[in-house]
Amino acid sequence: MARRATPLNPFFDGRWFDDEIIILCLRWSFRYKPSYRDLVEMMGERGLPVAHTTILRWAVRYAEEFEKRWRRYERPVGGSWRADETYFKVRGRWVYLYRAVDAKGKTVDFYCICFSGSEGRKHWALRED
Repeated sequence: MARRATPLNPFFDGRWFDDEIIILCLRWSFRYKPSYRDLVEMMGERGLPVAHTTILRWAVRYAEEFEKRWRRYERPVGGSWRADETYFKVRGRWVYLYRAVDAKGKTVDFYCICFSGSEGRKHWALRED
């Protein structure tokens, strides 16, 4: 297979896929934690045939550099923070809201889950980042 050079970003030189595709797959992989096979299915729905091993190789190769670049945009968190939980109804369905709040009362992160009927009895944990 021929490889294309990326004139826009030398960081991705020699990669077959466009920069945007690599960044999108890795962003979804690092942020939402789907399996690589789920990502393959998602890319397939968009007309992009990608193998799960390719995404794995991208993750191994670019994870450290992406983390460095993304750290620049992180919001600073003070020395202490707490998690709180609340629930309310939206259009007749219960919605649970989990928040991480720093000492000044600013929201650091949040996670929202919708429950209805028997699903409300299931136990859910916060996602791990």
